[in-house]
Amino acid sequence: MLVKHAPVVKNNLNQLFSNQELEILQSEQGRELLLAEATKIVQAFLEKETGSPGIEQVLFTNFVMQ
Repeated sequence: MLVKHAPVVKNNLNQLFSNQELEILQSEQGRELLLAEATKIVQAFLEKETGSPGIEQVLFTNFVMQ
């Protein structure tokens, strides 16, 4: 299900990530808030498209700030 919608999901997440401030993301709390927001974005999109949130949580396998 997620594979079919991957381009739109990636775009939505890229928009979220590009609007973040470095100072906020340097704290653990800031990264947790970003993770929660990313999860909400993906779930909302999948709920709209499929009628199901489709995922429990977004997981970061690594986190690089530039």
